[in-house]
Amino acid sequence: MPISFSLVNMAMVELTQPDALSDIEREVLTHYARGLTRAEIAQQTGLSANTIGHYLTTAKDKLHARSLAHAVFILCRSN
Repeated sequence: MPISFSLVNMAMVELTQPDALSDIEREVLTHYARGLTRAEIAQQTGLSANTIGHYLTTAKDKLHARSLAHAVFILCRSN
């Protein structure tokens, strides 16, 4: 019997390590999860919007997420 995609996807979520995120990656992703735009996050942190985009991408990659929404889900689930 084949394993359903949702079970495989949930297993992947369990294997991710939100602790692998740097403090700034976690902070930026948390702001993003609260609905702030890259520009708003940049204004609050004093970084450029491009740098915020970079941190969001590296956080997503470290969490092995398929999208930023998936990365937010993983982060929220770990708390």
